[in-house]
Amino acid sequence: MVDAYNKLKANKNEVTPNKPAITKTTEGVSKAINSTSTKTLYHYTNEKGLNGILESNELRPSLKANNPKDARYGNGQYLSDIVPETTKSTSLASKFIRVPNKYKYTHFVEIDVTELEVVKGRSGVYVIPNEGNLNVTGKIVRSGKVGK
Repeated sequence: MVDAYNKLKANKNEVTPNKPAITKTTEGVSKAINSTSTKTLYHYTNEKGLNGILESNELRPSLKANNPKDARYGNGQYLSDIVPETTKSTSLASKFIRVPNKYKYTHFVEIDVTELEVVKGRSGVYVIPNEGNLNVTGKIVRSGKVGK
């Protein structure tokens, strides 16, 4: 598996082994985090969205041009550190979009972000700055239904 992993072409969306994760705050200060351990975050979606991610191995970006409210912290893929087993879909919707919509965030995909640039937008909200689809081949740790 390591050989196949190392054969991936290098681009900004693919993992490079032995490189520390970089986190940027909204002020632009970078720091290495847990360079020896895996860092994961969760992307929340509905069942249809989850199926699309699993089938394509891509996570589409939220773009300000398409919907400014979906990209409050810039263009990119939005994730959270909120663990899916500790919350309900309505709580997630209230936290993310301030509307308790029980159908919007029913499912999740946990993604290894160890080698990706991750920016913290606010508590519980992170973004991987990007305007294209994020290749998550080999980065999906698990997926499932949100539930408490």
